[in-house]
Amino acid sequence: MKAYLTFLRKNELEHHALGVDIKINVPDLYLRISGQPLLIISKDNSLLALYLISEDGDLNQVYGIEDYLFNIEFIHDLSSINIKKFNTIKYFLLSMYSSLSLSEFSFYQKELLSFENIIFYNLLHVELDVNKIKSMIMKIINKSDIEQSIQQRFLEKLKRNNFINRKILRKKLDINLSGYNCKIKAIEEKIS
Repeated sequence: MKAYLTFLRKNELEHHALGVDIKINVPDLYLRISGQPLLIISKDNSLLALYLISEDGDLNQVYGIEDYLFNIEFIHDLSSINIKKFNTIKYFLLSMYSSLSLSEFSFYQKELLSFENIIFYNLLHVELDVNKIKSMIMKIINKSDIEQSIQQRFLEKLKRNNFINRKILRKKLDINLSGYNCKIKAIEEKIS
């Protein structure tokens, strides 16, 4: 058995874990958008368990018949390959979303979720300098179906936004592993 800390890559047809060659057949109810942090456990290229990771680092097992983390010694951290891109995208999205009122955010929630998925789906897995992410997001905004006035606010927010500091850029995913005897091991390349 092997465990991987990675991100989801999702489109309408299929779900993948970045860096791991395993199909994820879990209901969309749990897997909402690309870029969602995941902890997966596999054996012989089959998914045994899937854990969602909350903002607070709490694990929520949404797939698997037992908690296989008790049997794992190391979690291979594939997220470290894409963590700078993930943090940059997240930073810009939060900045853009701050230009919305609560009623706008609620009213356009479905469109914003789709918009966020497109950004993570297209940018997180590619070899891309973090300095180019801002311009790539601007292109995605211009092509999006989001209302014109909101597009303009997003673009203005991005234009005024400077790049994030190193501390935020390098922040790793927090995971609460209390109760488990496994350690996280950084990986710098794809594992098959």
